[in-house]
Amino acid sequence: MLMIKQALRMDEGFKPQTLDSNLQSPSETLLSIRLLDFKTSLLEAIEELRIRRETEINYEDQISKIVVEKQELEWQKETLQHQTDMLQQQNKEAMAAFKKQLQARMFAMEEEKGKYQLAVETKEKEIDGLKETLKALQISKYTLQKKLNEMEEAVSKKVKEENTQIKGEKLEILSSLQCVQELLQRITQTNIRMESELNALKEEYQEANMRREIATIKNELNSLKGDQGHLEDYPPPRGNQHAEQVESLQVKEGFTASHEQKSSHVTVTPAKSERMLGDEGSCSTHNSNIQNQIEEIEKFLQLERLCSSRKRKHEDRE
Repeated sequence: MLMIKQALRMDEGFKPQTLDSNLQSPSETLLSIRLLDFKTSLLEAIEELRIRRETEINYEDQISKIVVEKQELEWQKETLQHQTDMLQQQNKEAMAAFKKQLQARMFAMEEEKGKYQLAVETKEKEIDGLKETLKALQISKYTLQKKLNEMEEAVSKKVKEENTQIKGEKLEILSSLQCVQELLQRITQTNIRMESELNALKEEYQEANMRREIATIKNELNSLKGDQGHLEDYPPPRGNQHAEQVESLQVKEGFTASHEQKSSHVTVTPAKSERMLGDEGSCSTHNSNIQNQIEEIEKFLQLERLCSSRKRKHEDRE
């Protein structure tokens, strides 16, 4: 760089000389031209020297760096060689240990292989036995399936027959129930009618009994009055006779009072029994109707029992 600066200064010094050379002679101009050529060649030589110097410096630096790197690489090589030697030794030791372990494992595996071979042979024998039993079971399964199908067909036939029979019985039961319902309606109607008739007969019977008892009481009173009239016509009796007459009158009065109480309570008397015997002819038709109704009720109960027994049999079959 210093040489370049010096060359520039020389150019600046020659510039006025060139201007003055325009005014000089041709010989001087040639000289100035030669000087310029020399100057340029000098500058080129200086530049080449500078470049060579810089390149030499760079080369020296690079060489020093390369030497240092070479030394470092040699050191690294030595360390790596040492490490490789150690690793090789470790590898040999590890391989020896691995070989020992592998041999031990191979020995154990051979023993296990023998055991497994024995187990496989036993299992194969068991499998052969199981195959034979499976064949026998398949044959028995086929036979049992065949029997089961036959039994299912028979059961289905029986069930169909029973269902048809049950349907017929149900229809019969329904028809019988309808008949029974009609009979019950008739029975209820007849019972209501008979109750009304019985109530009317009871009222008539009670009225007749009351009338008869009243008539008997009146007759007894009249007879008592007649007895009292006859006693007045006769002389007064003695003390004992008078006491006996008084007692007889008291007995008669008690008898009339008891008759009145019986009439108030409406108890059954011989007159009532005669009345009932008299009314038997009118009630005979009612008794026959009641007997018919009782027979119909018994038939209905028998039908209900049959229905319940058939339902129980059907449930047991299901």
